[in-house]
Amino acid sequence: MATKQKKSQRTEVLAYMKAHKCITDNIAHEKFGVCRMGSVIYDLRKKGYDIETVMIDGKNRFGNQTRYGKYYYRGVVNE
Repeated sequence: MATKQKKSQRTEVLAYMKAHKCITDNIAHEKFGVCRMGSVIYDLRKKGYDIETVMIDGKNRFGNQTRYGKYYYRGVVNE
């Protein structure tokens, strides 16, 4: 019986960013259950991926001002 191996959150986030060019904390949490996106991005950068963080000003679900990161996949360092 073949079992489907679960992908890591890092792998899922990286694949999503490659397909869509960017990701936010909310998308990562909703789609992949990521609670600490900064940690996932840190690990990917350590592995050599070039990821740019852009801080976005917005409002949360209560209408309060907030800032959140939008992460853009730029490729692999030394590619």
